[in-house]
Amino acid sequence: MNLMNPDFQRLMKDATRLTLAGDLQAATTAVQAALGGGVPAAAAATDMRDVIDVEARGARLRAGI
Repeated sequence: MNLMNPDFQRLMKDATRLTLAGDLQAATTAVQAALGGGVPAAAAATDMRDVIDVEARGARLRAGI
């Protein structure tokens, strides 16, 4: 017996697909919509001017900082 809401299930499946495709902004929007915090379509559109794309690397923290 499947007790999950079909819309929730679909949105979470979409979020998984989008995450695997590397579109984390769209995946986050899908998760928010699944949890009931739906985002208007205009706000969900990706605006590349707001994207900061950097290469991450590890850093060690020193005590006392």
